[in-house]
Amino acid sequence: MLNRLIFNLLTRLMAGSWVQACEVQCDAYEDCVTIFFGPIRLEQHECFVLDHQDVAVTLQLGGLAVGYRAVLGEEPIRKAGCFAHWHRASRHLPQSGADIPF
Repeated sequence: MLNRLIFNLLTRLMAGSWVQACEVQCDAYEDCVTIFFGPIRLEQHECFVLDHQDVAVTLQLGGLAVGYRAVLGEEPIRKAGCFAHWHRASRHLPQSGADIPF
């Protein structure tokens, strides 16, 4: 019940007329719509192959991303609930093939 309420609320926010820019990614199995509001990101995923839909709201603070995901459907791909990810900056490694002439 709570997942359905959050799913409907975030979907309506994303479909509102005040949204100015969004990123859409489509592939053979899933469509993804992402909207950014500074450090806040709203995402909606819809899977064609499995019975799965989810929406997420994420707050990005430097390398830390915290958020909540609401999932609908009988075959969940992603877990519902709160999540947190720490993204470490990757080291810049010199290219090993830089001195090869071809």
